[in-house]
Amino acid sequence: MPYPIDVLEVIGGANTLKKGQHYTNILTPSNGVGGYCLTKDPWFVWSIAKGHGVDLLTPQTSRAINDSMPAYVADRVLAKLAGVGVQTADAKIAILGLAFKTNSGDLRFTPVEPFIQAIRAAGVTRIAVCDPLVTRDEAAHIGVDLTIDWRETLRGAHCAAFFAGHDAFKQITVDDLAALLAPGALVYDGRMYFSRQDITAMKACGLTYQGVGRK
Repeated sequence: MPYPIDVLEVIGGANTLKKGQHYTNILTPSNGVGGYCLTKDPWFVWSIAKGHGVDLLTPQTSRAINDSMPAYVADRVLAKLAGVGVQTADAKIAILGLAFKTNSGDLRFTPVEPFIQAIRAAGVTRIAVCDPLVTRDEAAHIGVDLTIDWRETLRGAHCAAFFAGHDAFKQITVDDLAALLAPGALVYDGRMYFSRQDITAMKACGLTYQGVGRK
């Protein structure tokens, strides 16, 4: 790639532009959208327009894309693991973040749930999930057994999937990842948004990095 342009840096730059009394607010790509608001509000707009004889494609398309993201991420993770010789039946996948957004313990319509369902359906049985903002009872309600310690979650995993950028996860260093994960493991960045320096350091440690919206 002749110009190593990072989409997150472009979005960050665009969001410094003034827009009336406020600033531009382009959202960052992630592993999906959860919660009650963004999963239903576009359909209100669509329904009102439909009632006036207008078929709006944007709400339909945006919801279809966001609804498909967990399965898309699952496919990318499993394909990446297969590419380095890790069979699905043997893979351990560590998930950091079960809630639908960073620094929240809210599980309503969390996109992490369909991601887990997708990798289970593909044959992954070793799944460790850590989210310090979610109680074990809340996680059990959607069929997830939480691992309390992120170190134990990561230990020996072939993939570390960061699905929330909780402050509690900010203490995890590249050295921690290199020491705890299996050699050559995949770090999948669904919302932690690691810096270029971190990504370079991961690759220097023999880890593989892949992020939503990034190569």
